[in-house]
Amino acid sequence: MTRLNVRHVALVMVAMLLVACGGTTEPAKVSTVTVSPASSTKSVGETVQLTATTVDAAGNPLTGRTVTWSSSNTSAATVSNTGLVTAVAANTVTITATSEGISGTASVIVIPPPVATVAFSTATLSVVTGRTLQLAVTTSSANGSVLTGRTITYTSSTPTVATVSALGVVSGVNPGTTTLTATSEGKVGTATLTVTFGPCDSRGAATLVTGQVVTGSLANTDCALTDNAGLPDGTYFDIYKFVVPTTTTVDITLRSTAFDAYLFLLFQVTDSTFSTVGQSDDEGGGPNGTDARLAGLAATPGTYFILPNSFPSTGLPSPFGAYTLSYVSPYVAGTIRAGDPLAPTMSIERVTDAQARSLRNLLVSRRAKRP
Repeated sequence: MTRLNVRHVALVMVAMLLVACGGTTEPAKVSTVTVSPASSTKSVGETVQLTATTVDAAGNPLTGRTVTWSSSNTSAATVSNTGLVTAVAANTVTITATSEGISGTASVIVIPPPVATVAFSTATLSVVTGRTLQLAVTTSSANGSVLTGRTITYTSSTPTVATVSALGVVSGVNPGTTTLTATSEGKVGTATLTVTFGPCDSRGAATLVTGQVVTGSLANTDCALTDNAGLPDGTYFDIYKFVVPTTTTVDITLRSTAFDAYLFLLFQVTDSTFSTVGQSDDEGGGPNGTDARLAGLAATPGTYFILPNSFPSTGLPSPFGAYTLSYVSPYVAGTIRAGDPLAPTMSIERVTDAQARSLRNLLVSRRAKRP
């Protein structure tokens, strides 16, 4: 055998020996795991796809390696086995990708969802002058979830009709219509507000003419009378007005079988102040002896307001119910009307201090006459 043939046989034998011993090249190990994007910010409900790249010690990319995913706070963000992160609640979360014991991380900041809509509880609202209304406004996300704790600013298109506070409290000022706007994070909601005269607003009082008889009813939706401390005394009143062109006398009677009648007569001093010029409790007689009457009271030129009111008593404890109110001018001395059990000359309680008072906070000492 030649030398060349001997070498060839030797190489073949070495190759066969290596095969027999199972000699192979070992696959490279994962040395680094990189997650991208490394940082992201998402609103609640949004998702972000993360990608994990595995490389060996030499920096060569490795493919086909198994990667597992985990979240440091699943109540704030979850991650699928493919690296899809879903934002759940506001917080900062670390997402970890692990392959062959080597890990890489990414930070996901979850922020509250932005306001998508601002809505009033109803698109049409109403309030009366002198009263307030608390607005109810809801902020919602794009998926319809209600968002709490968001800053809302309020405006009224016509402040002369109604004003609105920073807390969403509307105050009726004058009759009319205004548009209310609520804004949060650049989103806007609107509602239409209608203002009408309130029960305490003298501008809305019905005007009486001499000889007129009107029917009405006292209820807890009328204007509340206040005591000298400015607190409600449990009774309410309506408001009527009449105009006296020249000095005259008046005859005003308030009758009711439902409540003990009490009657006030006010003189308008200015647009918003009034003086009490007369009041009556039982001077009108009536079936129960509890009707009120102001007869023969002198009235100088100007605008007057009649306030039908009630006096809770043992016989008629309710402050509410139906009534009739009559107004006659001038007063005819000696007049006795049907149902009057008393003599034609009626006594009148006169208020000596004509201190101007607001109808909305009427303060009078009117209870002293009864034990």
